[in-house]
Amino acid sequence: MKHTFALPPLTHLWRLSDDTGVQQFATYSVPNPHFGYTLDDNARALLVTCGYYHQGVERDIAEILAYRTLAFIQWAQRPDGRFHNELSYDRRWLDEVGSEDVFGRTVWALSYVIACPFHSSIAGAATVMLERSLPHALKLRSPRARAYTVLGLAHLLRVNHPCAQEHLLATLANGLLYDVQQNTQAGWRWFEKVLAYDNGRLPQALLLAGHLLSDCRYLTAAQETLEFLLAQVVEDSIVVPIGQDGWYQRGESKARYDQQPIDAASIVEVCATARIVLDELRYWDIALTAWAWFHGHNSEELMLYDAETNGCHDGLERGSVNQNQGSESTLALLQAALALNDSDWLGVTNNHQAANVDGVSIKHGQTAVELS
Repeated sequence: MKHTFALPPLTHLWRLSDDTGVQQFATYSVPNPHFGYTLDDNARALLVTCGYYHQGVERDIAEILAYRTLAFIQWAQRPDGRFHNELSYDRRWLDEVGSEDVFGRTVWALSYVIACPFHSSIAGAATVMLERSLPHALKLRSPRARAYTVLGLAHLLRVNHPCAQEHLLATLANGLLYDVQQNTQAGWRWFEKVLAYDNGRLPQALLLAGHLLSDCRYLTAAQETLEFLLAQVVEDSIVVPIGQDGWYQRGESKARYDQQPIDAASIVEVCATARIVLDELRYWDIALTAWAWFHGHNSEELMLYDAETNGCHDGLERGSVNQNQGSESTLALLQAALALNDSDWLGVTNNHQAANVDGVSIKHGQTAVELS
């Protein structure tokens, strides 16, 4: 069977947005203004909407949301180049400075806009913000923050952009390599003493660093840590992301619930990247299996994607789904869809086009998934 694909509509993301930006939470599918906005979600939304624009999907909506979210980032940036994260509905910043993870995700989004602009003016604005922020990248200690930053810089290096800073990318990748070396024990090959959230981003960053810098150290560590991760989350041909109710501490029991969309999406993206970089088709199969998690191919056999709203439920619980459809979960769904549809969006060039892969039929617009 031929692989057919259409990106899910931006309907729910548009519903969650207003003239300030993308709101953080929803009650069921209704935006909940009590919780305001985060830079975290608006940076993700900038990344997604630019990806949709380049795919030629809902370009009018994508362009409006891209400008809106880039303006949000501009407002969030402090004079020293770092960023606020939490904004109340009445437009008051609720923190002095956001987390390192927020910083990394923002650098990732800005870098993609610069490397793949749809207008020169939007790239110019993003460049100003990125150049002000990058001096802080060398201070990052969070493995995920390093990984998000590498994912961004990889886009710049791929197109030989002047902002690429190959040395910075290598320094951050070396930090990730050091994390693996410090935390590896018998039966545990990972960046930390815990498997927590958005885990796939860590080996994904090393895959891209190894691919772009032609460094086998990064590629070896990337594949070893990816294999360790997949051994923990793939069960009987389904993906079971690490649950957020305690995560998986080394030497302790693995939490099974609540499974989060960002974790399923990160498996989609790291495996789609590994398919290209490592040239192994089985990773593509796992990426499709992780995508099917959103469509009921999961431990509870429940749909996370809502075909009526085009949103995504906020998590998979024991015997049920979280009925709310906030921005993080919906953006995770959209990011995963882009990863399956566009190798450039991953930061690599795909010589093995997904559309030519046999044995899979996925009709995303109808939320039907068949894995043979």
